Amino acid sequence: MTAFSQVYSVRSNARRAARAHGFDPASVTACKGGFHFPLPDKSTKPAKRATVDTSKALQSERQQRKYRAQRKAAKAEAAAALAPEPMPAAAPKSAKPAKREAPRTMGSGGDKAAAVFAMMLQPKGAAISDICKATGWLPHTARARLSAIREAHKATHTFDRVRLLGETFYYARPQTEEAA
Repeated sequence: MTAFSQVYSVRSNARRAARAHGFDPASVTACKGGFHFPLPDKSTKPAKRATVDTSKALQSERQQRKYRAQRKAAKAEAAAALAPEPMPAAAPKSAKPAKREAPRTMGSGGDKAAAVFAMMLQPKGAAISDICKATGWLPHTARARLSAIREAHKATHTFDRVRLLGETFYYARPQTEEAA
């Protein structure tokens, strides 16, 4: 009785296993549930295994590895040729710069925020498009900074927002003593 290998679901896997065990990959046959190859009968004298000449395959693999290594080296040389010159090392810092006397109240855009607040104090107010042009901010950034400006000056000023003809205007008015 002939024994069979385990059942493989894909023919190529069965052929690969047969080749690995030293059998002819052409001996793979279909069976219920997949593919298998016959194993030698253990009760009889083991027959000489069919040999598969793998020297050409190995030579081909070696050539492929060599070719890949050459391509990798060529790519590395090309990348090195295109790489920018390394920057010279920076001089060591001698001493820390002096700290500011008074920190800004509006974060890093304090000067721009002051200009926006001055625009809001004008009688015509400040349109969001005018704020964006004056500061270089995007509209969502301008609205966020307006919120910070309102928060910083809410004790001394009242703030209004008016939408007129598709444009939003922002106003700041000093608080009167009655409103305070």
